[in-house]
Amino acid sequence: GYDAEAVAASGGLAAHFGERYGTEARFVHDLIAEDQELAEPVVAGLPYTKAEVVYAARSEMARSVDDVLSRRTRSRLFARDASTAAAPEVGRLLGQELGLSPEQVDQQVTDYLASVAHEKAVLFEGPEGAAA
Repeated sequence: GYDAEAVAASGGLAAHFGERYGTEARFVHDLIAEDQELAEPVVAGLPYTKAEVVYAARSEMARSVDDVLSRRTRSRLFARDASTAAAPEVGRLLGQELGLSPEQVDQQVTDYLASVAHEKAVLFEGPEGAAA
C-alpha cells in the first residue's frame, strides 16, 4: 500500500521521511511518536531530525558522529559549519543509543571537529595552511 507519489505530495516530515526511507519511514515516525523531542532538527538549516540519528544507530549500524553527519545525513557536505554545531547533540544521541561513555562521545565530537577544521584549512588555505 505504499504510494511514493502520495507521500511526496504530502509535504513536511512525511515527504522528507518518505523520500529518504521509503516504506521504512514509518519506523522513523514511530520514534517521534515515542519522544516528540526527536522531531526537532539536528542540523540547523537542514531537514534532518534527531529521530534520524536514532534510526541510523538502531537500523543502519551508524556508530560515530562522523558517520551520521558525513554519510547518513550528508550534513557535512551541505552545511559544514552547521554540522559542527550539531556534533555534540549527535554525540549525545548516539551515546544514549549505543551505550557510549561520556569520554567516547567527547572523543568522537573532538575527532569530527578536528576533521572538519582540517578539511576547511585545506580547502580555504591550501595544503600549506593545513600543515601549519
